[in-house]
Amino acid sequence: MMPKQKMAAIAARYASALFALTRDAPAAEQASLRAMGETLARWLKEHEGLAALVHNPQFTRAQKEAGLLAVMQRAQAAPLLQNFVRLVCRKGRVFLLPQILDAWQAQCAAAAGEERVEVRTAHALSEEQAARLTRMLTRPGRPPPQLEIEIAPELLAGFIVQRGSQWMDVSVRGQLQRAAQKMKEAGDGY
Repeated sequence: MMPKQKMAAIAARYASALFALTRDAPAAEQASLRAMGETLARWLKEHEGLAALVHNPQFTRAQKEAGLLAVMQRAQAAPLLQNFVRLVCRKGRVFLLPQILDAWQAQCAAAAGEERVEVRTAHALSEEQAARLTRMLTRPGRPPPQLEIEIAPELLAGFIVQRGSQWMDVSVRGQLQRAAQKMKEAGDGY
């Protein structure tokens, strides 16, 4: 298995290539490409059949390519995106496609001046809660950040927000861990 750092570097190179192909497209086409890329990335993460197709070594590169292109054609994905997926399949990097698409989305967002904020929450947020959190995280004079919400029941309650390298942990699990650490530190003094 390939080390995570190497996989991330490869995914970043492919994402940069896709970004170079799409950055000069008209705004409407860019928006369409980004929407389809986001949809495809979500499908690859959420649908067991697609995830199995991408990660199962028993499928050949040609089978993986045919399966993904069939899904993309049915979803009426842009030819540019289909050709890119075809290339990734033929180069044997299809297992990196979710990371490639995520990195590409991040590059597109950064170029557009958008900010993405990762939110891990114990329970699904209502629309009102998500809107309130978005307002709280909006910086003055900047557009509101795009929230990437992940459900993490192990947090028990509350949420963790990651904005770049900054973290804010207001989960019950985090509070319990901090309390345990303080108790341990206090116990070491005796």
